[in-house]
Amino acid sequence: MALTFPLSLAGFLQAIPIKSIAFDLPETAISSRTEGGEVLTETTGVRLWQGEVELGRMTPLEAREAMALIRVMEGAEASFLASPLRTPYPKGDPTGALVTASIQSGFLPQVRLLNPTSANLLSLRNLPAGLVINRGDYVSFQYATAPVRFAFHQIIEDTTTVDASGLTDNMEVRPHLQPGWQVGDIAQITFPRCKAKILPGTVQRGRSTKFMTEGVSFQFQQTLR
Repeated sequence: MALTFPLSLAGFLQAIPIKSIAFDLPETAISSRTEGGEVLTETTGVRLWQGEVELGRMTPLEAREAMALIRVMEGAEASFLASPLRTPYPKGDPTGALVTASIQSGFLPQVRLLNPTSANLLSLRNLPAGLVINRGDYVSFQYATAPVRFAFHQIIEDTTTVDASGLTDNMEVRPHLQPGWQVGDIAQITFPRCKAKILPGTVQRGRSTKFMTEGVSFQFQQTLR
């Protein structure tokens, strides 16, 4: 069966033996200094999530299988879904049980409203009543078509409690929201994900002995297309 990109979490990241995974949102700004001692900063582009994946020790057969997937993902056309797999749930629902039960009851989390005057505010609906969203939690949602885009944001608000109707107040997020969203876009607060590509030249193929391969790693970056 031909592969369809982006590969799902199960199709790539959850299919390789990950030892560690890092997620970061590096700045995209330059600074300069005036003769008066003022520091001026200027944004140079959209902030995109980046990360690094390190694989654990593998047998030769495990390494062969993992490297086959990684070689596919090095292709220019290839992409995959990336998620902070070590912290896949919100702090207020550490096993995902509340959100999972709500989804199984037919309540899919959705974008409720984005503030038209601010690209930093987001609210959600169809969440479990009483769930507390904390600073540092992640949220993602799909929007637009041809191609479908994956928004991935981190909550900056201290705490937000879902009301009895399953609604949140506006929550401040980073990075800035991009245009193209619609009310009702399906959101994820468990295993939130973004579309990503392996950065060229970053794959480390590790060291192999007769019995073991270790040191395999790669870096990736979010892509909005």
